Amino acid sequence: MEETAMYAIIADLDKDNVTLYLGICEISTGLGYMLGPPLGGFLFSAGGFALPFIVLGAAVAPAALLLYNYMPPDQFRGGAKGEDGEDKADLPMRTLLRNPQVVVIVVAAMLANSDYAFLEPTLGDHATQMGLASTPDGIGMLFSIAMTSYTLSCPAIGMLAKRERFGPRPVIVGGLLFQLFGFILIGPCPLLQLEGLGMGQMVMALVLFGVGESMSMTPAIGSMAAEEGSTEFNEDPRAQQILSSFTINWMNMRDGDSGSILWESADILPFSESEQTAHVPAEILQSRAVSREINFSSKEAINNLRLIQKIFFQGQCIEEWRFDFGFVIPGSTNTWQSTIEAAGGDKMIPADILSGNVTIETGFWDGEMLVSTSVIRLFYV
Repeated sequence: MEETAMYAIIADLDKDNVTLYLGICEISTGLGYMLGPPLGGFLFSAGGFALPFIVLGAAVAPAALLLYNYMPPDQFRGGAKGEDGEDKADLPMRTLLRNPQVVVIVVAAMLANSDYAFLEPTLGDHATQMGLASTPDGIGMLFSIAMTSYTLSCPAIGMLAKRERFGPRPVIVGGLLFQLFGFILIGPCPLLQLEGLGMGQMVMALVLFGVGESMSMTPAIGSMAAEEGSTEFNEDPRAQQILSSFTINWMNMRDGDSGSILWESADILPFSESEQTAHVPAEILQSRAVSREINFSSKEAINNLRLIQKIFFQGQCIEEWRFDFGFVIPGSTNTWQSTIEAAGGDKMIPADILSGNVTIETGFWDGEMLVSTSVIRLFYV
């Protein structure tokens, strides 16, 4: 409970720096894991089974009182704000789980935690069989190797996983690979054709476990909290009525000066539970301005159709555009043209870097009511 609450508080503090704050706070988690095994082994040797729990209980009670007294109350939360400036409602769990990217991150976090879950019941017997440790103190010291590596690496991983550096996903994948190599070494895997398990190999495996878990876990919360846009629909009956009757017939993009069509598609949806993709010619980045046309039909009247588009690069929102259409006649088909000015050649990021790393989150609004959002990932070809 307390660890889950800690993650929620960190995500609420500053969405753009979640991985950095989490890396710093994970030092405390790592210190607990690092000091707990050897301290627990020492207390067990000194006073039997009950003494470690008595000492822990005596320490937890005053810590809970300190947290209760010094934790800022809810009115000082820095939560996300909606379009009207009010606190944004929490997303339902089913909405989160409909996002496949969130599900992948959850599975990665589950796998990342599995190494310590496997080690807790097996490391002691394995180390004893291999002749590396046999006493509670010695086994506790082995556990502390992994946790020391975890603790010391968390702040650095928090900085490396920021999106302006490597980003969370490569770091998470790298962490899972580190943990895989740790399992191969600690067995050891028969493919290595080793006669036994030496202390150096054991230490290297435990270091890989610690650093790998830090790489896999520290960026996970930030990756979900700052997900690159999210698909969403309003469950309000009126919003659902509009969405069910709203169709995008086609969309194109033209060079703002010559009027030539650079890209067009008839497959764009106003809402999709999964991320959509668009393959756009790289030459569009050279245009001084781009004219976008959307042809849409609506069976329902829309009092004030608006679009709010957020442009994400590697999960970081870098630009926001707002477009107003106004009243939509029921049963009508309309073409909506908008012009987007380019940032300029010296400010434009090259196409090979942008490709696959840019997503556009489009929110469809009727006045102040969100109807739906959709996400399109851009590939420049």
